[in-house]
Amino acid sequence: MAIAQRLHPVATNYVAARILAGLAVAWGLLLIPAAIAVPAYTPNSSAGTYNPQTQLITYPRITLFKEFGYPMLFVAAIPLVLAILIGLLIETSLRRGTVDPLLAAWVLSALLLIGGVIGLLTILIGVALVPVGVLLLAACGTVSKLEP
Repeated sequence: MAIAQRLHPVATNYVAARILAGLAVAWGLLLIPAAIAVPAYTPNSSAGTYNPQTQLITYPRITLFKEFGYPMLFVAAIPLVLAILIGLLIETSLRRGTVDPLLAAWVLSALLLIGGVIGLLTILIGVALVPVGVLLLAACGTVSKLEP
């Protein structure tokens, strides 16, 4: 029997799912001002500064917004948009008692987490995406049950 036929929303953990989805939305919301204010990017063209006292070379760090401009705000908003969408899918599944929105929430949450892990291995953006993916998968897990 396919998983979609055995997966059922469980209304008993509705509060936990809303809290977890809300935390994912809050984390996604924090990513936008972080892209503006947190110096987390080292430009490739920057030359390092040598400190003779520590014998270390330091490289300047700038914000993602300063380097990439307004398009970076749209990129930073992607986890927020996905968290809101997945939260709405979970709530729709619970209110209607249907499995299709819940299955879509599982798939989108897993894709977000996979993207975060890949981003963690290639560039630093995964550090910001992984918590959103984990929180959303936990929210999906609290409201779903596989029946034998």
